[in-house]
Amino acid sequence: MGRVMVTAPISLMTKEELLFFYSPLSLLNRIEKTLAEVGGEKFVSTHRDWESLAEFFFMVALKKYSGKDFYMLQPKDQFPDFDLMSAGHEQNVISITLDRFELVTVPDRCNSFEDALSIVKGKIAKGYPENFNLLVFVNHIKSREWVTMLASKLERFHPFKSIWTVYLLFSGKDNPYSAVVNRIRP
Repeated sequence: MGRVMVTAPISLMTKEELLFFYSPLSLLNRIEKTLAEVGGEKFVSTHRDWESLAEFFFMVALKKYSGKDFYMLQPKDQFPDFDLMSAGHEQNVISITLDRFELVTVPDRCNSFEDALSIVKGKIAKGYPENFNLLVFVNHIKSREWVTMLASKLERFHPFKSIWTVYLLFSGKDNPYSAVVNRIRP
C-alpha cells in the first residue's frame, strides 16, 4: 500500500491542496527522488525531505516492534512537523490512532553533549500543546552515547506527552546499516 489520501469533496480542493499520509515505502521513494535530484550534500537543506529521513526510520522501527502499520503526514502549515497514524487490529477490532510530533535534530556539528542537550531543552521550552510528542533525531557520531546521556540527564519534558529518539548505526564512516529508536520519556 502506498499512500492514504485524506480529502474534502473534490470540488472544494485542488490537487495541490490534497493531503497525503505516506507509508514508509512511499516516503523512502520521495527521499530517493530528492537525493537523485539534489545530491547528498544539498539534501540536508531540503528541510521537509531531510526531516522525512528521521520519520522514515522512526516508522520502520515502530512497525518492527509493534507489528502495526504506520503512515506519516507532514502538514503544509508545518505545525506540527508531522502526524503519525497507526492502524492495527486485534480480535477483529480495527484501531486507528493519530499522534502529533515535533521533530528536533541534534546535528553532527555539535561539539559536546551539552550542545545537544541545549538544543533539546530549547525545543521543550518553546511551549507546544500538551497533546504533542517530541522526536529527537540524533545525527552525530556519538549518537548512542548521547541518547543514553539524554535519557539520564533530561529532567523536564512538559508539555510533551512523550520524547522519542532515533539515531543511525554505522559500519564505517559513511555506511549506515540500522536505526535505533528509544522512548526516553515517560
